[in-house]
Amino acid sequence: MNALWKYKFWVGGAFCLVNRPCYWSDSPEARIGGAHRALRRTLRLCRLSRRMFPIFGEWIGTLDGFTNADVRAQVSGYLQRQGYQEGAFVRKGQLLFEIDPRPFQAGARSSRRAVGAGEGRACQCSRGAR
Repeated sequence: MNALWKYKFWVGGAFCLVNRPCYWSDSPEARIGGAHRALRRTLRLCRLSRRMFPIFGEWIGTLDGFTNADVRAQVSGYLQRQGYQEGAFVRKGQLLFEIDPRPFQAGARSSRRAVGAGEGRACQCSRGAR
């Protein structure tokens, strides 16, 4: 069902709901025994006046701003500290998280050892080649 048919369906349904009392009052059952008058609805009129009414509402939801950014880690590790408050503004270059440095320090030490071992082998090979 395309959008135009859906639109026509909803407009036709709304029209039937609005005009339902008119159809009821014209039915033969409504005319029997004075029921026609019982089905009529009274319309009360009142004078309009201009007043200020406060408009408010309470809803549950989540807000998402235009400038929100997803924060994703570029490295893995355990967080030691969060450097900002939730919902606060942050500036470029501000420290957001502090990650536990011990795994990275251990990796750097093992890399230095591997470099030293490689240099030692290179030195031994160059001496042996003479």
